[in-house]
Amino acid sequence: MSTHNGHHAYRGPLLGFIAALLLGGCASTPEPQPEPEVAPPPKAEAPAPSPAPAPAPKVKPSAPITYVVKKGDTLWDISKKFLDDPWYWPEIWVENPHIKNPHLIYPGDVLTLYFVNGRPRVKVTGGPRVTGLPTVKLEPKVRTSPIGSEDLSIPVRTVQQFLIRPQVLPREQIEEAPYIVGTQEGRLIYGEGYIVYVRGLGNARANELFEVYHPGKMIRDPVSGKVYGQETFYVASAVVVAPGDPATVKLSGTKREALRGDFLLPVDHNDEETNFYPKAPPAGTDGRVVALFNALSKVGQHQVVTINLGANDGIERGHVFVLYNRGNVIRDRNGEQIELPPVKAGLGLVFRVLDDISYALVLDSTLPVGVGDLARAP
Repeated sequence: MSTHNGHHAYRGPLLGFIAALLLGGCASTPEPQPEPEVAPPPKAEAPAPSPAPAPAPKVKPSAPITYVVKKGDTLWDISKKFLDDPWYWPEIWVENPHIKNPHLIYPGDVLTLYFVNGRPRVKVTGGPRVTGLPTVKLEPKVRTSPIGSEDLSIPVRTVQQFLIRPQVLPREQIEEAPYIVGTQEGRLIYGEGYIVYVRGLGNARANELFEVYHPGKMIRDPVSGKVYGQETFYVASAVVVAPGDPATVKLSGTKREALRGDFLLPVDHNDEETNFYPKAPPAGTDGRVVALFNALSKVGQHQVVTINLGANDGIERGHVFVLYNRGNVIRDRNGEQIELPPVKAGLGLVFRVLDDISYALVLDSTLPVGVGDLARAP
């Protein structure tokens, strides 16, 4: 018999006991049977404790209550006016639903700092987009642009080539690509306007555009030895003059000398979205610098590094890493080798993410950064 509460659970044994008393005069008294044990009701499991809320981003003591965005301000600069750690900007930014493009910041916007349950918030509360008044009354009119890409791509020219052109490719792709075999004159170095001959262009048509690249060194993890691909350097644009094998190709817009063996790729300039906010990567995300660009051993402010973390590791554009120089290894007086603690060298802002690696722009640099240096979540 199914039970629904404690009273019902004892009804069966109790009725049996009463019936035995009533029948006692006309039947022999049966030996008492033990009552079945009743299982205690299951204990309710205590609810799991709620996770403690993350600590609020730390506001600078000098942070303004209101700030009027000026032409030339960058998102990084604005974030640093309010926060000790500017990568927490997404956690304090509140979009104003009553203005156009609430996710963007424009010159003339009035930003207000306030607190909700002890946590800081910043929102556009005034300015032309709120009042509806024009930004500038002078002639000729000045067109205002949103703040975002101009900051997080600091400086734009530095990172533009990384946004539109490959910098690291699989070695197999390079080996299978069309390549320069030479010129009629037998030259080894080719420049602006040179006619070169290329094998492997297949069904390329006259006037079809390509880009010429020079293969560089292999990119390896300095600790694990894992190969991420081969470094490439943009050389020039190339237009097919006459298809064939070899095809006749003319070089233009050369950035460096083309060499025999340089390879060609189709033009594929994907439009990368450049409006993104600085933000902290997942806690505990640690990586290393595995390559430098346009540098032999060290880079500094506004130069680009490659880190060994990519989309497969949950990395996104806008993630900010703290870059550390590795600590030197010294010998103790007892002969024991001791590795000194790492030293903060700057910040790395991720602006392009591939599967296993990312490109990051060095910001707030205080020390040179080299291959093998650490990239850690703040």
